[in-house]
Amino acid sequence: HAQLVRLVKEQRPGVLGANNGNLGAIVHVLALVYKKDHSNALIDRAICEILAGLGEATIGGLQGSLNEKSKKGVMRILNDAKSM
Repeated sequence: HAQLVRLVKEQRPGVLGANNGNLGAIVHVLALVYKKDHSNALIDRAICEILAGLGEATIGGLQGSLNEKSKKGVMRILNDAKSM
């Protein structure tokens, strides 16, 4: 997961896909990983930075591709990012 976070932060086209087509799947994975056993403080902070950096319009556009668990995770991450 650390590698995925690094590649997303570097905005690698091979990871993000054409026109950020993979962004929904990436956000889904990041929401599931956030503050779980297979994460750590550095990864969690980077996830907050990534999602906060996407902006509300982009996050709103991804809502249709996320399940309820991921949507709740995204909201938690965005709330945590505000307090950083």
